[in-house]
Amino acid sequence: MTRTIEFTGQREYLFERDAVRFAAFVNGRPTWCVVSTAMITDGGLPCSRPVDLLHVFDTRFREFETAAKRKLDAAEAGEEIVIGQVDLEHD
Repeated sequence: MTRTIEFTGQREYLFERDAVRFAAFVNGRPTWCVVSTAMITDGGLPCSRPVDLLHVFDTRFREFETAAKRKLDAAEAGEEIVIGQVDLEHD
């Protein structure tokens, strides 16, 4: 069965997890996708402010979106997914 996946554009920096999460609806159910700051900056120097990190995230969003779609297709509905390096290598 093909799932309908829609990204909402909502994203936020999670200080306690050193990551950014972004929202999607999978078959109408809200789901969070999480990507670490190391994945966002591609192992480079960390961004000094969350707003800088979100800018880099926005610049690379299509890459994260593609990886998230693959993981969301295999995940349980409503289950949070975490995007790792291996997910980005399949693009």
